[in-house]
Order: sequence, then structure tokens, then C-alpha cells
Amino acid sequence: AQGAIFLADASNLAFSDSVIALSNGAGIVISSSSTGSVHVQNTTIAHLVGYGIVMNGGSGGRSFSNSIVHDTFGANADFRLAVGSQAIDSGTATPPSGALSTVDVDQLQRLQGSTVDIGAHESLPDVVFSNGFEE
Repeated sequence: AQGAIFLADASNLAFSDSVIALSNGAGIVISSSSTGSVHVQNTTIAHLVGYGIVMNGGSGGRSFSNSIVHDTFGANADFRLAVGSQAIDSGTATPPSGALSTVDVDQLQRLQGSTVDIGAHESLPDVVFSNGFEE
């Protein structure tokens, strides 16, 4: 099986605050011969031809937390979250690799709402000015 990420050996995979998208197969494929560990957190997996995650066995440790498969993105498939996305303020600020980055992929502050968003982009809150008009 093909995937955007294919784990078939003893390699360890750990990532968070990411987007896996536009694969002609699955997002992540873990083969039966894999003995490596896989830790995925705060990650959006979308726009795939196949399944989000395919686990064909293997013996390594597995953890998938605060990740969303097949979320709706904003316009132009730029992987920013659409208004009302279930990924907004749904992440966790303690990724498996240690400290959370203070900025997202666009170098914006990582924490914009009550907690971090799932995915590579942090959505900006709606701003209403005191005069009632957005300028």
C-alpha cells in the first residue's frame, strides 16, 4: 500500500502540529514488518485517495492523539482551517517530542484561542472593533 508516509522498518516516527495531505494513497501506512514507534499528535490528515491511517500490524509502540482525519480546510486548499473547523482550539500544548513551538508554519503566535489548533496553521480569532466595523 502506498501512503504519504510509509513506515516499514525499525525507524521511529514522531511529529505534531502537522498536515498530511494530497496523497494518492493513505496518509500514514504502517507495514506488518515495522518495529519502529509511531507518535502522531495535533495533526490533520486530509484530501487523500485512500484511508487516513492504515495499520497492517507491526510491533512498535503507537499513539495517535488530538489528530483529525478528513477535516475541511479553507479556500484554495492552502491547509488553513475553515471557519467552524473541528480542529480549531482542539489541540494539546504538550506534543510527544517535548516543548510546543511558539509559532506556526506562518510564524504567527501558536496560541490564538483557548488552546492550540490541530494542524500546521493556527487560526486567527475574529476581531470586532469597538465601533462595530472590522477595518
